[in-house]
Amino acid sequence: FNLLKKIFSTFVKGEIVNVDHKSAELIKIIENTYRNVNIGLANEIMRISIDEKLDVKNIIKIANNHPRVNILNPGIGIGGHCIPIDPNFLISKYKNIPLISSSIKTNKIQIDYFFNKINSFLNSKKYKKIIFLGLTYKENVSDIRNSPTISLIKKLLKTNKNNEFFVSDPWLTRSPKTINQANFVDSADLNIYQFDIVFLSVAHNTFKNYFSKKNKLFIDLSGYKNYENISNL
Repeated sequence: FNLLKKIFSTFVKGEIVNVDHKSAELIKIIENTYRNVNIGLANEIMRISIDEKLDVKNIIKIANNHPRVNILNPGIGIGGHCIPIDPNFLISKYKNIPLISSSIKTNKIQIDYFFNKINSFLNSKKYKKIIFLGLTYKENVSDIRNSPTISLIKKLLKTNKNNEFFVSDPWLTRSPKTINQANFVDSADLNIYQFDIVFLSVAHNTFKNYFSKKNKLFIDLSGYKNYENISNL
């Protein structure tokens, strides 16, 4: 351990803790499971608030005034490699951990929840050109692993043949293969006024300059603009 600590100390700024390898693996899984459970709670609060036509962000902001409450920001779902995956290692071995099992389930439901709302909305309206801004699993990264936005668009492409879907992400150069039916728009050429509906799905910094004035219908799935118009779905 002393040799490893000496090596890692050359570039690690935080505290280096001595722990056995089995504990280290469990700690990593627990960290990501904690996030999974807390995101699940935030997503359920979002669904409750939307159904009650309440201000999601304000509900969470005021609840977080309590010194021992720290509800995370909800969204379309969870993505990345660690948070959606690591809790599965626990439930595959242990059958008496229903809270963790439930958080995995509720985060998967979140994508279906928004798919059903958006799909019904599109079927009831005559909007043609639809764009999703942001495809990565979180803001200001290029990582698309387990992206909830891509999963959502993939489902919508299968059921909405009369709509024309567009996507844009400043961290990508083209549409991922799984949604290549969606037309990719380079963020440098993006003009949001040419679309009938704009979904802000990932609030990359690049997109934040577009929304001082918005086009016909803007729907914020990310929370950057306080989930604007999300209750209209």
